[in-house]
Amino acid sequence: MGVVAIPLLVWGGFALEHAIGIVIPNVLVQTSLNCWQNRRHLPWSDVWLMFALRAIGIPLGILVLRMLSDSGQDLTRQILGAGIVAMLVLQRVSFSAESSHAARWTIPTGLSSGFFAGLIGMGGPPLVLWVMAQGWSSERQRSFLWLSFLLIMPIQMLAMWIGFGTPILQAMAVGICVAPLTMMISWWGAGLGNALSQGKLRWMMQIFLLLIALRLVLGRWWQIA
Repeated sequence: MGVVAIPLLVWGGFALEHAIGIVIPNVLVQTSLNCWQNRRHLPWSDVWLMFALRAIGIPLGILVLRMLSDSGQDLTRQILGAGIVAMLVLQRVSFSAESSHAARWTIPTGLSSGFFAGLIGMGGPPLVLWVMAQGWSSERQRSFLWLSFLLIMPIQMLAMWIGFGTPILQAMAVGICVAPLTMMISWWGAGLGNALSQGKLRWMMQIFLLLIALRLVLGRWWQIA
């Protein structure tokens, strides 16, 4: 959700921090529903170390975002575009399938996931790659991710409020209002995604995100072109 929605909101004229604020309540609602539906399978014992690492990284990312936002929205848009490119590159990388090897990546994964969540609202890709390397069942992978995203939301919301004040609360209120619409679109999108092959869907989304990233990074040069 964040990898697609945040760039579109920024492209549409929202400040990066406000775009993140709008998306956060939607993530909270969707992950709450997912965790409730799968409450018997939530891996509570596995999630706390990664939660602690991400909780350290998020305030650091928000602090950097705060400093960048003071320099103007053009710079934050370029940072977001560069972050999208980094996420696309990261998706082409895979950890070893052996969990003993992947364990070495636990600390950098947790810290980077939290940092990117705070900086550009996109902390999912590093965490997804780490989870896929654990050799877990698909059910356990999904449950771990849903629970990880849900647990970190209160900390991210509090840190955003401390960092940016009342305007972020207003953005979050907007996010809460559109959450039902987001759930409907998510349900429709899931059906559309099932109708397409996994490979075709992946390439379509990667090209789409790359175009958005180039638009954000190039800024006025894109308009001139």
